[in-house]
Amino acid sequence: MYNPTQLQPGQIILVEPGGWLHDPFGQAIACATGSPFSHSAAIIDTSSGPQIIEALWHVTCSPLAKYQYRGWAYSVAGITPEQIRQISAWALSKVGTPYGVNEFWEDIRRYVAHTLPRPHPLKRWTCSGFVAAAMLQAGIVLTQAPYPAPSDLGFSPLLIGPRPWGPTPFPGGVLPSVSSPPSSRE
Repeated sequence: MYNPTQLQPGQIILVEPGGWLHDPFGQAIACATGSPFSHSAAIIDTSSGPQIIEALWHVTCSPLAKYQYRGWAYSVAGITPEQIRQISAWALSKVGTPYGVNEFWEDIRRYVAHTLPRPHPLKRWTCSGFVAAAMLQAGIVLTQAPYPAPSDLGFSPLLIGPRPWGPTPFPGGVLPSVSSPPSSRE
């Protein structure tokens, strides 16, 4: 899906789940959020070159080729070298932080039970919460979702790149408006 040699620090990877047998957790996330994505990660600059950083069972760095067969690479509109340095420094400082299991259950409540999350300060993250928090350290707001899922990042207008669902899920690329008159049917 992406060429690892073309990835650059500051990019984001959104990952499609594996099959139900090999990735039931990822399939459940994609189904619950109505999205083709089940995981997210960021590309950062490290002393040994660009790497993927992600929140799995803990925040960890991974090789760039890890998701090349089911990951979609996105650039962030307007990101600067200074912002990439800020994102990389903050993300690297979180390596080893445990995964945000409580935050994951907040995501499940939001998507399945349609409830608002309980506000509390984040000390741990889900995968997409970690990516959004890293970008926020550099002043980049990818989503307003308090506990973002990969689907929330996928719909961010700041991400540049093709989406699995095509250029836009809305006719003409315009969000429907509640004040629009109903369309006439012939």
